[in-house]
Amino acid sequence: MTIYRINEGFIPVELTAFTAAAQDNKAILRWTTASEKNNRGFWIEKADGDGAFRQLFFVEGAGTSSEINYYQYIDENLKPGYYSYRIKQEDFDGRFEYSGIRSVEISAPLEFELMDNYPNPFNPSTEIKFSLPVPSEISLIVYDLLGREVVVLYEGICEAGVHTVTFDGTELSSGVFIYKLTAGKFSGVKKMNMIK
Repeated sequence: MTIYRINEGFIPVELTAFTAAAQDNKAILRWTTASEKNNRGFWIEKADGDGAFRQLFFVEGAGTSSEINYYQYIDENLKPGYYSYRIKQEDFDGRFEYSGIRSVEISAPLEFELMDNYPNPFNPSTEIKFSLPVPSEISLIVYDLLGREVVVLYEGICEAGVHTVTFDGTELSSGVFIYKLTAGKFSGVKKMNMIK
């Protein structure tokens, strides 16, 4: 898309691509400009169930540039549903133009799953992911190899979707740890290795 200004002899911002893709419970927005002039930046706007767009986040532009510029914004922790996005490009003088609309669907996972932590081995922190097809009361607990509880990472109700929890082992010694997810009748166990 090229954004033109009426009665002006230049093209302030030439938007060459704008995409939106769903990944787990995130929407990943990417856009590219071939050139920019007087570009303050981009407002990311989002519409969900009611269809009304709301400003979500501001990304600074390159000002004036004849080079290709790449931009990205990740909208995280989305519940299952449909979401629409657009970009409001704004000049330093306050004038603006909208991009086209891009939509994504965030789907609920089909089954309970406890995934391998990443990175593994780790030092001193790692991320543990799990997916829930329905809202569930869960517990996510880390144990040592003797079965002693090290830390409760989460206890409570979680929405359906893919979730990420960070385990920080800064205060612990190197070793192998077990993490266990319990959600209703589901139970999953994995090993992780901390090397300091």
